[in-house]
Amino acid sequence: MAHETTYDTLGQSSAKLHPSIEVVEGMDRATLLYDARTKNYARIGDTAAKVVASIEKMADDVTIEQVVRSLSEQNRASEEAVWEKVGPMFAHLDQMGILRDSTQPSTNQSTEYEFTLLRRYPLVTDPGRIFGPFRILFKKFPGSVAGALLGIVVLASIVILAITLPGIITEGINNITFGAAAIALLFTTFIHEAAHAALLVRYEVPPREAGVGLLFGFLPVAYVDRSDSYRIVEKRKRVLVSLIGPLTDLSLAGVAAFASFYVSGNDGMILSNLSLLLFVVFLINLNPILPTDGAHALEALTGEINVHSRAFTYVFGRFFGKSQKAQSHAAQRGRPILYYGVIILTVLWLCVIAASIFFTILGLVS
Repeated sequence: MAHETTYDTLGQSSAKLHPSIEVVEGMDRATLLYDARTKNYARIGDTAAKVVASIEKMADDVTIEQVVRSLSEQNRASEEAVWEKVGPMFAHLDQMGILRDSTQPSTNQSTEYEFTLLRRYPLVTDPGRIFGPFRILFKKFPGSVAGALLGIVVLASIVILAITLPGIITEGINNITFGAAAIALLFTTFIHEAAHAALLVRYEVPPREAGVGLLFGFLPVAYVDRSDSYRIVEKRKRVLVSLIGPLTDLSLAGVAAFASFYVSGNDGMILSNLSLLLFVVFLINLNPILPTDGAHALEALTGEINVHSRAFTYVFGRFFGKSQKAQSHAAQRGRPILYYGVIILTVLWLCVIAASIFFTILGLVS
């Protein structure tokens, strides 16, 4: 039989999914597998979804070999031909720890084959409940009205920033007020994340947790767990969940710039510096090269899941002796090229950010 070694290895294993796996219809009505142990999602194709659905109707002790034999009889094809089709699927599910007899995945965020982009330190569980009585308002407020209001605020902010930012940039950063503006910026990140949380509550997939994290182990960020947004079927809503944070930053930048017209002295300079910082944060967040909101919006548009995480997993697996499991993340043709491109662009952009931070600090202390 083709792929004899792999078939001999997996053939007698259970074909059933692990009890912690939930089969979900999510993004663009695709079939997703949610692992409650690791809180990760995996997307499977239509053929795999049909096989998984048929297996769930079989006896609890059904093996992969029996499934292959059953499919062979149903389709009047040889077992070798059936295994050629479904073997890679079972191997991939086994490597991810999704099958009942698979090696259990680590619940730690850093597994032996998965690169962790964001080390999370949760501070709040179920942040959606913080909104309390506002939950009903978020769910019932007409979407067309909310969209129109958001559009007006964003357009007004763009106009205000187009008028004020050239002058702010020309004046440069004031050493005395920059520190206060940077502290104010930290508070705006909570508004940014609250906007994500509010929209998730509206779409009935409330965030599981919120806290602070270290992106790539050194960039401090606030976060709201938006992984369940994959359960939102409509593409437009998923994109908006990702973009609402940067749009909030842009709106706050416009408000700060507008307020700086009417406030004099150091307070006015703090507001103008804050508007500049918020605009920079907006651009960084919207950039799809880093695993930030822009990348998440692009994933929502294309139907991808965790592209940056998969890219780093694949590349690091290749170079650190874990290529067997890492290869499973590049099963589709052309994926290695995509993953290497993501890594190269991400590293280059991180260098730009690091250099910008360095020269900003140098300018402040000189």
